[in-house]
Amino acid sequence: KSFGILADAKDNAKDHPEAYKIILKGIEGNTATKRLAAQFTTRFFKHFPDLAESAINAVLDLCEDEDSSIRKAAIKELPNLCKGNKEHVSRLADVLVQLLVSDESSEVSVATIALNGLFSFDAKGTLTGILSQILSGDDEVRQKAITYMCSRLKSASEAELNKETEEYVLAELKKVLEDVTGDEFQLLIQALSNLHHLQTIQGRQQLVNIIAEQLKLDEDFDAKDSDSINRITDLCAHCGANEVQNSILPLFNSLINYMPLPPSDELDSGSAATNLKLQFSYVECLMHAFHQLGKHKPDFFTADDAAARLKDFRIRLQYFARGVQVYIKELKTSLAGKSPNELRTDKENQIKLIALKTCNNINSLIRDLFHNPPAYKATINASWKKPAGVMLCVLNPVPTFRAQKRSSTGGDDADDKKKDRTLYRTPGGKYSSNISGEF
Repeated sequence: KSFGILADAKDNAKDHPEAYKIILKGIEGNTATKRLAAQFTTRFFKHFPDLAESAINAVLDLCEDEDSSIRKAAIKELPNLCKGNKEHVSRLADVLVQLLVSDESSEVSVATIALNGLFSFDAKGTLTGILSQILSGDDEVRQKAITYMCSRLKSASEAELNKETEEYVLAELKKVLEDVTGDEFQLLIQALSNLHHLQTIQGRQQLVNIIAEQLKLDEDFDAKDSDSINRITDLCAHCGANEVQNSILPLFNSLINYMPLPPSDELDSGSAATNLKLQFSYVECLMHAFHQLGKHKPDFFTADDAAARLKDFRIRLQYFARGVQVYIKELKTSLAGKSPNELRTDKENQIKLIALKTCNNINSLIRDLFHNPPAYKATINASWKKPAGVMLCVLNPVPTFRAQKRSSTGGDDADDKKKDRTLYRTPGGKYSSNISGEF
């Protein structure tokens, strides 16, 4: 009856606030009544600005109903509260992002569609709501918000994202990047790289500047600090010839410290290396870095004064390779006959899989470096990077990246949640301390 009154009144519906109030009370009714209340509340919302807060709260209450069908019906209606008025877009986007953590995939799908609707209607307002959760929401919601925003920015058209909105996003994400995990950093940089106004040379330079800021190049480097290490882990793959001149020799010296010479009685025997305590994970890191830098200094082993260095290195390579082969054989024997489920779920098996990957990587690098002169052509996927499929990242702790601490808008509780994020540690020797069968 109330719907009929308001529908018949058309543009004069505002003259019948009592009928609208009855509709709002419909959230207290049965299932059918609640569904109608959600639909009718949003349909006539624009006519009753004085009742806007009550109307929004009524629909939000239905979004938390015990009945999944009612929740989805209410979520679906949320964008309709913004038709003709962008005032509430950011608030509702904030709510919809929180609903993305639902355990029901169908509910998440409805919330995503609703967010997309808001984004198409008012991209800046929607992003404002999403960013509020990224900056101050709990970790689970924050992750969902980042994932959604990055995906949406990637697919957004120029019509949806004008230059003003893109500049707003850039400014806000610079704040976000002050405290992010490694995965978040990569996602956000990739998202920013899709912004239309950053496709120019000047725009790309802005991205380079953002990344450079995270490196904190103006601060002293602390090799004992995991944050410092994590910020520069992959830089060796992007160095040019000028950068390696003063760094390749110290790096090489660090590498051979972990590559022992064979005992004198094994030097010429060619016997398999056994009962060695070798730090395979350290060697993988150092050898990978040296391999990357070496391609920019091909005379490192061929200069007139480098003959002794090459001879010594080849002996170490050969001896270490024998140890790698022993360890690979033991790992394969240990993993033989394991089902895919056992490999995927058992932590000890996953550690062995990563140990096997580490050894295979070292093997590939040694084959290159054992050429005369050494070659630098092999490409590896480092074992400490998050792998796909069965070889999930199980090294403890999970790789993360933290820049300077965020000035959280969420108070002390929010700061405590951020402190709980596990910091990255470079791969250790926990599965490579010896090759005699102790994993």
